[in-house]
Amino acid sequence: VVSTQSTGHRVVAISSSDRKRAIAKSKGASGYVVSSDPDSVAGEANKLDLILNTVSAHHDLATYIQLLKTDGHLVQLGCIAAPMQYTQMSIILKRVSIAGSVIGGIPATQEVVDFCFQHKVYPDVKIVTAGQLDQVYTELQESNTGAVRYVLDIKRSLQEQQ
Repeated sequence: VVSTQSTGHRVVAISSSDRKRAIAKSKGASGYVVSSDPDSVAGEANKLDLILNTVSAHHDLATYIQLLKTDGHLVQLGCIAAPMQYTQMSIILKRVSIAGSVIGGIPATQEVVDFCFQHKVYPDVKIVTAGQLDQVYTELQESNTGAVRYVLDIKRSLQEQQ
């Protein structure tokens, strides 16, 4: 949210519940959609040019397609093993395209880091060791409301094992 908002674009955060609204707004989102609420979806329907979909759990792509303008783009960044379904007419009539992307490797990652540094965009991180991974996993499964990115400190993890 912060990196996209810093480029001057209108940013709308999308989540399956209202739990992350305050965090999204504090990071610069100008809008918020609760994907499980038809009224919330209707409020942003046909308004978005681009959706970067980071959801890595099964969800209804039709909801996201509704949010896109004609000629909009849905880019899948989150990945699940099960097939995703949508009606073809929903993308044909609006000329919507669905694409996918994976992490771009070291040069692309460095470009993002440089952009963030230039625009003073810093993530909220928590450095953890391997011994804390079970706790982190449990936290993410139970709520995932913190908007914190966990960073594994391998050196400290190895030192703790000795």
